[in-house]
Amino acid sequence: MLRALADPYLVRRFQTLCGLKEIKEPREELNRDNKFANGHAGNGYVNGFRPNGVLHKNGYYPKISEEELNKNNYNLPELKEQKYTYNPFFHWLFTLGATLGYEVFYITFFPFVFWNMDEYVARRLVFLWCLFMYVGQCAKDVIQWPRPPCPPVISVEKRFECEYGMPSTHAIVGALIPFTLVYYTYDRYEYPLPVGIAVFVCWCLLVCSSRLYMGMHTLQDVLAGLALTVAMLMVVIPVLDVQLENWVLTSPSAPIFIVAIPLAMCVLYPTPPLKTETKADTIMVVGVGVGVLLASWARFAPTRVPDPYLGTPFPITFPGFDRVMAMLSRFLLGIMILAPTRSVMKALIHMVLPRVLPKYLEPKLEKDFIEHTHRFITYTVVGFNAVFIVPMCFEYFGI
Repeated sequence: MLRALADPYLVRRFQTLCGLKEIKEPREELNRDNKFANGHAGNGYVNGFRPNGVLHKNGYYPKISEEELNKNNYNLPELKEQKYTYNPFFHWLFTLGATLGYEVFYITFFPFVFWNMDEYVARRLVFLWCLFMYVGQCAKDVIQWPRPPCPPVISVEKRFECEYGMPSTHAIVGALIPFTLVYYTYDRYEYPLPVGIAVFVCWCLLVCSSRLYMGMHTLQDVLAGLALTVAMLMVVIPVLDVQLENWVLTSPSAPIFIVAIPLAMCVLYPTPPLKTETKADTIMVVGVGVGVLLASWARFAPTRVPDPYLGTPFPITFPGFDRVMAMLSRFLLGIMILAPTRSVMKALIHMVLPRVLPKYLEPKLEKDFIEHTHRFITYTVVGFNAVFIVPMCFEYFGI
């Protein structure tokens, strides 16, 4: 059964069902002098497309190493981009679903919830997002299972082919975010619970289906991500529902733990044999969480954490013109503060760190250290400004 769930042809059949079809072109004959194994090029290329499991023992492992290939200058087939046709409705629908798990969604959705909707829900949402993303990304780099081979799968998002695929972090986030929104709002706002459940189901299905359509995951990857989310929610939610948040946001020693524990998580993050952007992206996510918690502590430690259930249940009303303009003004002002913050911090770290680091460091090690330090510090400052500085600006400008 597990083998059937991991079948790439199952993904291809789903793509075909949704109107995604490859445009066939004449295939060039491969150079038979090269050292091929079972039809696969020796450096891990599969039918001209390179899977990310090139250094792993799961069937894409080459008979000769990449170093040997580079040393002997083997003639490898030139990579060709897949051409395909698609159904416009399904293509843009699943593109929207895929976007719900990317950075462009996070940098717009989380600030909007913080500034215009409910800070209590947003704070818990960001905390769970950071924790679950860290666990999911770690699992990817520990398990090291490749994404579906291309072909037979049509890979729509080429830029992520080099990363590992098990479990699907899109599936994790696609289940986590709508569940958290419903769980922490249904007893604080007046709306029918079936409506919230319907939103959760549709959101989750759209995101998970998009991973199959884009050719980025097998059904096994998606189900593993959902199962991991359910298991972690059963453990984490009860812990959050006690007085842990009050201690984190009011204890004088809390900032030490808020910074030290995530730093240790970043240092202990596994390093797979195949270099990907997964570690840097995870450090960025962790940095955002650190900044949000530090800002929340700075706001509430001098006073106290407001009771999130005071005055509940709140009615849900459609915002009028003045309210819509205020929400847009808040969002635009916040982005105008956060965008320069990110640019300035990135430039400052890349200017200062190379001057203070020891000269004997290897260039690769120095580059990775600078990049990881930039991701952690920059996004910690961005998260802090989003929750502490930006609301102060709202009060100053009266919006």
